[in-house]
Amino acid sequence: GGLSVPSFAGKVSLSLPFSSVESESVPIEAGNTVLDFYNAVDKGRYADAYALTLENHWSQAGGDVSKVDGLTTEDQFVSSLTDELGANGMSLNIIAIQALDQTPLPRAERNPEVYPELLALESLPAGARVEQVYRVHVGGTLLGRCSRWDWSKQILIAKVKGDGWRVLGPVSYTHLTLPTNREV
Repeated sequence: GGLSVPSFAGKVSLSLPFSSVESESVPIEAGNTVLDFYNAVDKGRYADAYALTLENHWSQAGGDVSKVDGLTTEDQFVSSLTDELGANGMSLNIIAIQALDQTPLPRAERNPEVYPELLALESLPAGARVEQVYRVHVGGTLLGRCSRWDWSKQILIAKVKGDGWRVLGPVSYTHLTLPTNREV
């Protein structure tokens, strides 16, 4: 299930009011927010996970081209995860999870064609300001029905002034966030 990474109709630019500081130390809250998000998804607490994320709502623009038409609503988010992972969370249990590394996303890498989840930041309410975007390398151990394996992923997270930390949602949770049985 899930969508493939979208194709873009033309050149995509991102003009956001990012902080100009790139070499700052990363606050521990960045990693903690990612861990809280994963734990909520794992346990089927999708409304709690929604409160920690900003996720693009994609629609077909014709052919294989997709476009962002705003942010996913809570109902859409919960419904999508319920369809994709089940009402009670994943059939995998996260038995260990940690933020392995956290770094500011360099300005040169803030490309929505590489990180389409960055487009969610263009749909912030008027007056909202992105203080910084960080890349959090998270990893852990998953326990399936008959297997156990280690996994790790890079997740983008934004610090939004007055709105706290938000995980920038991927296109598909099973495809981009956690390993599937085919990957193990």
